[in-house]
Amino acid sequence: MDGNDFRAFERDDPRIPMLLDVLRAQYLAPPTTVPPAVFRDVGRRIIEILIPLIVYRFLPRGLGSAVIVLPWRAALLFGEVYRAAGTTFFWHIGAKRHEQTLATELYHESEPPLATRTLRHIICDPMLATGGTTCATIARLLAGGVKPWDIAVQSIIAAPEGAFRVTMEHPGVRIFTCALDERLDRNGYIVPGLGDFGDLAFADLDDQYVQKRWLDTGLLTRPQAELVLERTQAIRGSAHAS
Repeated sequence: MDGNDFRAFERDDPRIPMLLDVLRAQYLAPPTTVPPAVFRDVGRRIIEILIPLIVYRFLPRGLGSAVIVLPWRAALLFGEVYRAAGTTFFWHIGAKRHEQTLATELYHESEPPLATRTLRHIICDPMLATGGTTCATIARLLAGGVKPWDIAVQSIIAAPEGAFRVTMEHPGVRIFTCALDERLDRNGYIVPGLGDFGDLAFADLDDQYVQKRWLDTGLLTRPQAELVLERTQAIRGSAHAS
């Protein structure tokens, strides 16, 4: 991967590796537990650290020139931070990974901002694993007239396989992450990784949280929030059944 296309910030700020250790603790050091509220708080702090690093390298006109693209659910934590930072343009994409084929399936898409072709786009995918969701999202942006050089991917942890796929399939798209981990396992999960980011962040998702963090801030509409809640309930039901 070209150094201009990929950048890991783990060594740029001493807080990043310490915060990553907290996110990884429950997955890598059982029986340690990280409550969802703590996981979200630490995740937000990491995203807050990343934003100025990315603005400096990718957004010469500042956050006002950016569209934040949010593949649900996990990326919504990024949306919270960007919303608090004053970002106004968001593009929501409901995406899920098929457990058997690992293929990405899209089940929702919001209307893109009217000025999208003149703005830069940041796709927020906390775990860049196989690259399926990210590449599907990039393809959707390209189909909408966005140029590759106006697209960047922001993750917290990336696998070499996913990062390589993005750079090979979509030259010109840049990747910004905290850490590049070792590899993917046979199930398409990052090693060492930290587990399922969305499950860990939103294990206790309820109406009160949705109202305060997503509806009151204008990050989501009520119908969008209902879709996220339905998806969350389906995931919980599947976990209980297994």
